[in-house]
Formats: sequence, structure tokens, C-alpha cells
Amino acid sequence: MIEFDNVSLSLGDFSLKNCSLKIDKGEFLAIMGPSGAGKTIILELIAGLHEPDSGVIRIDGVDMKNIPPEKRGIGIVYQDYALFPHMTVRENICYGMQRQHIPHDEQIKRCRELADSFGIGHLLSRRPMTLSGGEAQRAALCRALAVKPSILLLDEPYAALDNETRQGCIADMKKLHKNGLTIIQVTHSLEEARSLGTRIALIRDGQVIQTGTSEEVFMHPGDEATARFLGFENIFDGKSIGLDERVCVRSEDLILHPKESGSGLHGTILSTEIIGALRISRIDTESGILTAAYGKHEGEYRTGSQIFVEIPLSVVHQLGLKNSGKIMDFQSGAG
Repeated sequence: MIEFDNVSLSLGDFSLKNCSLKIDKGEFLAIMGPSGAGKTIILELIAGLHEPDSGVIRIDGVDMKNIPPEKRGIGIVYQDYALFPHMTVRENICYGMQRQHIPHDEQIKRCRELADSFGIGHLLSRRPMTLSGGEAQRAALCRALAVKPSILLLDEPYAALDNETRQGCIADMKKLHKNGLTIIQVTHSLEEARSLGTRIALIRDGQVIQTGTSEEVFMHPGDEATARFLGFENIFDGKSIGLDERVCVRSEDLILHPKESGSGLHGTILSTEIIGALRISRIDTESGILTAAYGKHEGEYRTGSQIFVEIPLSVVHQLGLKNSGKIMDFQSGAG
């Protein structure tokens, strides 16, 4: 288990503010938030690359103060992979094991096993500059795993990869997690967070704003800023559709009709933009301007058209609901 107890850290203009959190052993935590929110700082505090200004960080109940990074049982992979350009792939993978004074024969054996398991055994004599993005990502992952960490930290490791390579790397992560490894990954990708995370943490301005399972976070954003970050284009007063709370709905979940149909709102088309196979319409309604995304086969609506916006209750998400009485694993104190 990883515990942050009221941890604060200031770095230049950035401040992590009184953060308390717990991450269970074997969990896959996806950390999300806007750029500059403090996501990478949390990883680096766990890794021991920064010491907090105040508060305590514990791993398996042990205070990490004055424990160097190489003694924490942690592997880390950055977005740019941070492979040493003057070393071969083999030398990169063995680097951490050398620092731990692992016998040479064991280093070579472990390096070969990892490289073969990730499909880069034929690249061990190559240098990083000759590798593709996917090959470099797997080499960096092998280096992180070579020291047999109990915790793996990933800082947007797939951001520079093409979709096919990215999907292969995501499959690698699922296998590692299934084998019991604790993984904490920073990502901007909603798809990755949903696919990989057993829990999700949202961070903004150096504070943990919301945590929960994928369903809890994506179904019930804690506030409007969180909802917009999670891709909800439409946020409005739920009273117009019979609900007491403010609600959010994704643009693709609105259904347009020429006449009233089901539960929803009357509106006027303000504009329509064609993006690929989609029509994106802005609609003036009694609840404000809503955005709808739909295919050509679902209808053609010109500017000024009077329409009905059907909003099925099954696609409506209420803001600010608590996590069904469950205690959050992350908590952020007042700054």
C-alpha cells in the first residue's frame, strides 16, 4: 500500500496542497487532469525524486523519508522513455540491475527473458536512436521491470505511439497488472483510463478533485470543470427534464427529431458543422445552447430549423453525487 499523509510540495510556481491518499497493493490507478495539474509530481514523490515539504509518504507502512529511489522497489517509465542514447538496449535494460549489484549472469538471463517476452530480443545490440516508438517503449518497460519492482509508475507512456502499437502496449499493461503488479499511470486518454484503471483519480491545481471506479467517475463527475474534462459538452439545469441536480450529457447521446418524441427539449438549430461522417449542431433550447453529434443518416437539419432534442434519462449524468456511500481512497485537504 502507498499512503500520502497530508503531503505538500512547492516547485517554482506549482504547489501540491495537503494531499492525503491511499493506493492499495495490486491496484491499477489511472491519474488524469489538465496539463500542469501535478500528476507527474505525484509519481516522482512516490519514486523518491522529490522530498515533500511537509507530510509523510509511506510504502507498506514504512516512512520513505531519506529512502533513496533505488531502495523503494519502484520502476518508472516516462513519456520520452529516457533511454540512455550511448548504451545499447541490453545495457539500458541491465542498468538498474547493475546499480543493485545483481550478479552479471543473472542480469543477462533476466534481460533476455524480459526482452523475449516483450518481442524485442532481436534488438538487444541496437541503440535507442535506431528504435521505433513502440520498440523504445518496450525497451524502457523492460528496464523498469528488470529490477523486479513491486510498483510500476508510468507517465503517459503511449502518447507518442500510433494506434496499433498503443493497443499492443495497453495489452502488455493488462497482463502485468493481472500478475499482481501495482501500477500507477498518468494519462490524458479517457480510453486508457477506462480500459486500464481499476480506479481513477482526477487532479486539478495541485489537488485531488475526485476518485472512484471508472463507472463512478465517468457517470457522476464531481463538478462542471471535471465533467468538461471528461468530455461532456452539455451541462445544464436538470429541472428542465425533471431532475433536481445539474446534469451533463455527451453530444453523441442527444437524439434530434423534427417533432416531439420522448423526454427532452424543443430547440432551434443555430449552426451545423460537418466533421468527417458527423454533423455537429448547436441548438438553442430553454436550458441553454446544447451540442449534438449525429450521422447524416439520422437527418439533415438546416440553420433555423425547429426541432425536438430527445434526452433519454439513461444517458443523463448528475453532477456532484457521492460515491454511493463508499469511502474515497484519495482525499485532498484544504489548501
